[in-house]
Amino acid sequence: MTEAIAAVIGELKTLSPDITHTIVFKLNGETLASSEGTTPEQTQALISSIRGITQAECIGGIENMVLQDLNTQLSVSAIGDVYLATVSSRSGDQKVIKSLTKVVVPTIIKLSSGSKPTMIEKNELVAETGKSPIEAEVLPQQEEPEAPAETATEEQPATEPEMFLPKAPTNQFMVEKLSGFMIPVDTVRIDGEVIAKWQNACGGKHFNLVNVETLEGKKVTCKFKPLRDARANAKGIIQIPERLIQALHSDKGKLVMVSPAVEGED
Repeated sequence: MTEAIAAVIGELKTLSPDITHTIVFKLNGETLASSEGTTPEQTQALISSIRGITQAECIGGIENMVLQDLNTQLSVSAIGDVYLATVSSRSGDQKVIKSLTKVVVPTIIKLSSGSKPTMIEKNELVAETGKSPIEAEVLPQQEEPEAPAETATEEQPATEPEMFLPKAPTNQFMVEKLSGFMIPVDTVRIDGEVIAKWQNACGGKHFNLVNVETLEGKKVTCKFKPLRDARANAKGIIQIPERLIQALHSDKGKLVMVSPAVEGED
């Protein structure tokens, strides 16, 4: 459980530098995961404070709590018997912060604890890989067992062994709407480094289209271009024109699975 949670907690600063500290804990004092730079003293002080609040008769328990000062904010959410606390900048991109702390991390915590959130079948597959949902790949379909070979009555010509072709990688992105004049309505934008990694992973196989699929199973195949965005969290973003968003029945801030449409792949 803790390994999967720690993996996604380690990705949060990469996806959103505005998130400075993250702690996943239980009120009995057990720390399941914490971000780099968060000391045990800070963690135990926070747990003691939250325990004091939840034990107050006038309050009862905590589902969600946000404390703010001039520049930062502390957000605490209850996920079953586990608590997620994050410290972030008030001036940061709140939509990205909320998507990560209200959707991605809680889903991993629920899956790791054995419960099944009402998200999608693909999130359950991601959980089985043991990887972060931002970098997880879709599991390949299990091949049917081969039938026993019959005794050959004639000598068959020798054939060259089929070369192994790697499966196309799949990444999870958060949707941003792409708008403006002269914007192609059939083209999405993805981070150039991710595209380069796909090209390497596909062993030089050519692709000029990508498959975009929602967590509910809606899918489109479309063109793509490198993302023209210098933000540090752009690697977790896909920019999609309004028409394709409508075709996917998706919206800004939702998660989608994206993979290169490699020639020769089903």
